[in-house]
Amino acid sequence: ILFYIICSVIYLADAGTLTLANLYKSIVFFSASPPLYFCAIFLQLSLLSCCIYNLLKKIEQSSLSNTLRRWIVIYSALLIASWFISRILRKVIIFPDLHGGGKFLFGSTYLFLLIIGMIIAANYKRLSEHKTILVLSSAIILCLSPFYINFIWANPPRIMTCGYAVALFFLISSLPISWNGVISSILAYIGRYSIHIFMYHLLIMKYVSGLESKAVSFIFSIAIPILIGLILDAIVLKKRPKILLWYR
Repeated sequence: ILFYIICSVIYLADAGTLTLANLYKSIVFFSASPPLYFCAIFLQLSLLSCCIYNLLKKIEQSSLSNTLRRWIVIYSALLIASWFISRILRKVIIFPDLHGGGKFLFGSTYLFLLIIGMIIAANYKRLSEHKTILVLSSAIILCLSPFYINFIWANPPRIMTCGYAVALFFLISSLPISWNGVISSILAYIGRYSIHIFMYHLLIMKYVSGLESKAVSFIFSIAIPILIGLILDAIVLKKRPKILLWYR
């Protein structure tokens, strides 16, 4: 929440509209800049993730997942239920002033993607023991992509984005442990500061868009938010900045 407030202050200061009244309004309505809609989703999903975690923990501790057949049935039912809930939320509760998935409670498809990620995380050890299945699953997801590439569910993320994210994770998990560790550590590092990348990318692109090289602009759009995250970690959270979080 503190990082969100700091980001709101920076956007308002850049626009020359920083007053206490504007700051209060922008914090309450996530209106300092369009990308900040994601903070609204992030806060909602952070609160909900505790409940999902406890549910998955109870499933793993019960007899529901003792066999592979039961495991497939229970998690398939959970995914189907979350899919229907995500669809219902798109029509029942709408916040028209927010952008993208922020218009919907729990971000609609963000809820579905969160549950997929938490299910994979809860069963990572079991999944990583079946590398052939992971590779085949990735291949199936990618081969089916032409059939759902234009299927718009919520924007963002689209169903194609969800599928590609799962396929990429499965492919990385199927790699030998040495490669798996390096790639996972790099993605984990970027993921740790992805919220800063999303919050600040519009502001940074405003100033680097004039550069001739798109590659350099892209690098700045990634590197500067990570640097901001490192500085805020050091100042606010009193954490020592790390260049890379190596996989353990």
